Amino acid sequence: MFDFNDFLKLPPKKLVREEVFKREPNSPIIIEWWKDHPVYQLHKHIDFKEFAIVRQGFCIHYHRGMFDLLTLGDAAFIGNSTPHGYVFTHRMLLFNIVFNEEYLSNNLVHIKGLLSELKLLSKNESHLTISPQTLKQVLSISYTLDRECFQFDGFTFMSMLSSFIQISLMMLKDNNKRYYSYHNIADYSSTEIKLDALLNTIKLIRKNIKLPIKNIIELLNAQNCNDKTMQRYFKNYLYISIHQFILLQKLVLTMNYIVKYPNMSLTSIIEEAGYSNYKNFSRNVKGFFNLSPKEFYKNILEIDKLGKQLDT
Repeated sequence: MFDFNDFLKLPPKKLVREEVFKREPNSPIIIEWWKDHPVYQLHKHIDFKEFAIVRQGFCIHYHRGMFDLLTLGDAAFIGNSTPHGYVFTHRMLLFNIVFNEEYLSNNLVHIKGLLSELKLLSKNESHLTISPQTLKQVLSISYTLDRECFQFDGFTFMSMLSSFIQISLMMLKDNNKRYYSYHNIADYSSTEIKLDALLNTIKLIRKNIKLPIKNIIELLNAQNCNDKTMQRYFKNYLYISIHQFILLQKLVLTMNYIVKYPNMSLTSIIEEAGYSNYKNFSRNVKGFFNLSPKEFYKNILEIDKLGKQLDT
């Protein structure tokens, strides 16, 4: 059960570099790995940027005037002055790379091109794709940095910089055709095979999310993506069942239609989102948010209103 008030009661704010980098004021990069990331208010970065990669669990993320269900293998690139916030979170582990682009560009000219390509890539996508190999590397880097931090009571700038460059290059390979390289499934490790199957199932659900829920489940069954093994993957990595994930993904689609078509009736919106009837939509809203459809509608518009106000 999620509560919009947990998010709406937090006042929107502007975050400056000094506040975020207070532990390492002279470093151009900060790497954090949140454990059980909390709901976090609408905010925008004034003089730094952020890479946020989900390692486990999920969240509903408001970014660029849209809602996204971010889960394992999703990454968001948040630029300067872009309002965003974590509206709901569920056992989410987040790998964050926060950096000052100007400092990096001025002092490390060799990665200026890398920063430019990341910026260009992020303009076109609200969230980016991660391959099983990249995700495995993120998990590995998180573990390595965690050990270094414990052993040395912190970690070095070079550790953070090398992690940033490594992950950034892998992200470019995953999202830019110029860097694309084919990976044979036979070359995958057992962990990568598991992650590949899970990420492909998530992708299949998202691609067909406008279909009625019954049709999505039939499609998953036809492609052997709804067996006990996959159900276990969802429970182990996302802490949610496949069916619940579909319901929540469809609600997020509805949230975006509410924002995109404020003059459209709610009945027309849920029909556009692929619900078979109003009763099913109402039951889903009640189940996840304990709200009536009208209350749900009102809360979505309120979040978007706050986001637009912060953007001015």
